[in-house]
Amino acid sequence: MSSPHPRNSGLRVDLNPAAAVARHARHQAGEVVVRYPGGGLTYAELDDRAARLASVLADGGVVDGTRVAYLGLNSPAFLATMFAAFRLGAVFVPVNFRLAEPELERVLTDSGAEAIVCEEGHRPAAEAVRGATRLRRLLPVDDDPEVPAADSGADGWEPWSPLIAAAPPTTVLTPKYADDPAILMFTSGTTGTSKGVVLTHGNAWWNSVNVDLRLDTRRGDVTYAAAPLLHIGALNSFALRTLVRGGTVVVRRSFDPQECLDDLVAHRVNTVFGVPQMFAAPARVPGFRDRDLGELRAVVVAGAAAHARAGGAEERLREAGQGRHQAAGERGELR
Repeated sequence: MSSPHPRNSGLRVDLNPAAAVARHARHQAGEVVVRYPGGGLTYAELDDRAARLASVLADGGVVDGTRVAYLGLNSPAFLATMFAAFRLGAVFVPVNFRLAEPELERVLTDSGAEAIVCEEGHRPAAEAVRGATRLRRLLPVDDDPEVPAADSGADGWEPWSPLIAAAPPTTVLTPKYADDPAILMFTSGTTGTSKGVVLTHGNAWWNSVNVDLRLDTRRGDVTYAAAPLLHIGALNSFALRTLVRGGTVVVRRSFDPQECLDDLVAHRVNTVFGVPQMFAAPARVPGFRDRDLGELRAVVVAGAAAHARAGGAEERLREAGQGRHQAAGERGELR
């Protein structure tokens, strides 16, 4: 455990992203923060949902430092769970939905997660391994039109929508400082077993500052999130900084080249993160070169060298006046 920073060092500043969302809910309550096929959210709605879910989690024993897992694809539920955990000072654990049961058991066990929010399609795998874990609060998502309804009769699983509706929105907003853990994110395990990496609130904050210093990002940006948010690049390059800075996140559960290209134009997207293949595929969509990408100002690529696999997309971005920037590492540093 590191020693606390001196009071006047500048690092005893509350960096909790949930506090930023709560401020936006007061000052720009009706502005859309999440655009999603199953239904979007305003800042007021996201903050209210996170505050109510925080009450549900607290009733189940979640406190400052508890690990709260999420198992599912990109969705408003992912974001609401993250901000509910942050409100309580808990550590958010995004779990890879592609894991086989032995890998899932290892991640849930190693993380020490005591609560989990889970999409129905992944609940059977979580149920199969939960006996080996510390999980005690099991909340299946049952109100997302893009996700199959949860089985209310499953042993120990409590569909979250009636609990959220009945819970009062908590006023708790736990201050969090630079060295406090925020997210426990697991590596992909390409060179061995998946390993947990603790990202502090300072990591998240300063990465956002790094992005703002290096790229043309602005308050109120619209960012596109089709890459899995459980990975550091998708979450920390743009999504989290956009939420903290009062912007809009266009959330997609998966990547489709045609849909991506349509969304970039229709939603006037300013920033996007992806792996090289996610830029190469839209470049092959008929009419790609004729689409207006003039609002797109900042592109971050990770997962491989961009020039090797991005096809004609990189050339097209340069023609439109945008550059791209390479990111690498579990903390998503720009190169």
